Amino acid sequence: MRYLLLIAFLLLNACTSEQPLRLGTNVWPGYEPLYVARERGLLDPAEVRLVELSSASQVIRALQNGELDAAALTLDEAARVAAQGTDIAVALVLDISHGADAVVSHTPVNGATDLRGKRIILEAGSVGELMLEALLREFRLPPKDIRRVYRTVNDHARAFLAGEGDVLITFEPHVSRLLRRGDVYKIFDSRQIPDSIIDVLVIRQDRLAAHREKLEHVTQAWFDTLAFYQTDPEHALKLANRRLRANPEDLKAMYAGLLLGTRNVQQRLAARWPLTLKTAGELARLKEGVPL
Repeated sequence: MRYLLLIAFLLLNACTSEQPLRLGTNVWPGYEPLYVARERGLLDPAEVRLVELSSASQVIRALQNGELDAAALTLDEAARVAAQGTDIAVALVLDISHGADAVVSHTPVNGATDLRGKRIILEAGSVGELMLEALLREFRLPPKDIRRVYRTVNDHARAFLAGEGDVLITFEPHVSRLLRRGDVYKIFDSRQIPDSIIDVLVIRQDRLAAHREKLEHVTQAWFDTLAFYQTDPEHALKLANRRLRANPEDLKAMYAGLLLGTRNVQQRLAARWPLTLKTAGELARLKEGVPL
């Protein structure tokens, strides 16, 4: 009997890891509740280590290379990661973009004529591709009528202000910072494509068994932090702003453009998950340049 108990003990511990769950993100207002949770001591650093990277592309590479166990990605990015051979599971919906992704221009754009021939700056293989496709559909323009200018996410605002493009596809906090200048115009945002840009927390399938309890720890910390956002929004936003570094008005605008992943949001999306995943798969193929 003692031997059976010992074997059971060893098997149980073989399925868990003493290493912290390595969870990677780039800077995005919808991911900040994770960092607020860490600030408030709700995420045990022995259980979860948040890894801050400068772009979604870096997060994806680190996840695929096994340098991360889990990551915050858009749902279509997650679909692309899976299609490229990394088995992952969606653990949590973090947010839905509701205006936080936007297209801005140096000049007002009132119709197709104003957009035709313009140089549009975006990040390759990112949500920018989805936003561009939606923008062209809105203005009824074929792709050949614009010029793509690819820049990394940490360089696209500089490139736009330096005149390397006429239009920029970007996201918060860059949107609010650019609009505050007074000479930049918003011409399209994600409110016009509802439930299309969804951020999720994913975990590699080969790390799931070892980190299941840590994932539950993250999930509980997430919901506790969203409750804190509701009961003390001023304090919550102040903590979030330690990384976002926005002025108070911009900060409020950022979160006005997001639907955070409350339990109600999880349930609503779960009810239509097959359709959501189908859409995400189509967007992933769009990013890869595969015709729909």
